[in-house]
Amino acid sequence: MSDTNLSKRRPPDLRSAVWFAAIAAPFILFAIYPLLVMLKASFMPSGMMEPDGFIGRISFFFENFTLKFYGKIFVSRYLTEFYNTLIFAGLNTFVSLLVGTTLAVYLYYRNFPLSRLLSSLLIIPYIVPNYILVLSVISVTGNNGLINMVLRSILGNPDFVLPLKVMHTYHGVLLVFIFHGIPLAAFIISAVLTSINKSYIEAAVGLGASPMKAIIRVVLPMTVPGIVAAGSILFAYTMCNYVIVALMGGTSHANLAVEIFNQYFGYDTFDFASALSVTLSAMTMTIMYVYFILIRKKV
Repeated sequence: MSDTNLSKRRPPDLRSAVWFAAIAAPFILFAIYPLLVMLKASFMPSGMMEPDGFIGRISFFFENFTLKFYGKIFVSRYLTEFYNTLIFAGLNTFVSLLVGTTLAVYLYYRNFPLSRLLSSLLIIPYIVPNYILVLSVISVTGNNGLINMVLRSILGNPDFVLPLKVMHTYHGVLLVFIFHGIPLAAFIISAVLTSINKSYIEAAVGLGASPMKAIIRVVLPMTVPGIVAAGSILFAYTMCNYVIVALMGGTSHANLAVEIFNQYFGYDTFDFASALSVTLSAMTMTIMYVYFILIRKKV
């Protein structure tokens, strides 16, 4: 190969390296590095003065290495929060996918005059901040919310209150999560549906299948990548969410994200908070890793 050809190939390689460094640097600086710091902090007590020098810090780390902070996670209190984390994530993912998929398929198959308006309204719960969603649910279902105010006017009883408590309850937390999750699931699955030719349904109906059977047997299998993507994002997002659980669930229905915040800023236990953070990060990264494996296999 001539020197001329080599000289022509070097600039693109250099540009690729520069672009890679520019894209990777923020992830390394704001994602990988903090995770490594937390990983190190989770294996040694906080508040200890480390010696200067790389070798001294390495030996200091191994001298004070401990797994007691990970063992502390198995205390009943933290196991309950671990259980809450999985329950919130699992139920929100299941209900949001069920309703979101149904809604996306309906909007795909039924073209009615207000379908575009409905699609536009669906994006509102997703773009509105979490704390606004919490306040919205409270303003509608709370003791002095819209539902109770309307019923008081109808019944003529100013003291009437529906026995429907949403604050500091499991169903209150799930209500906000699902209200936020359904639009996300619907939009991701709708994006997949737009790439599916409706002639597949027409061909299936022409061969004798009912429209519902055509959707179940033809359309839904094609939307599996979108369903898997939406489910992975919903599950990981719900596991790491702090605002909704803290405002709606309080301390009685806390998840790991709420406990991590309390340990960092309330109890100032950086070591145990780091162990919880690493555990939660490992769970969410495992979910996303499984998702990428499934996508590569073209589930």
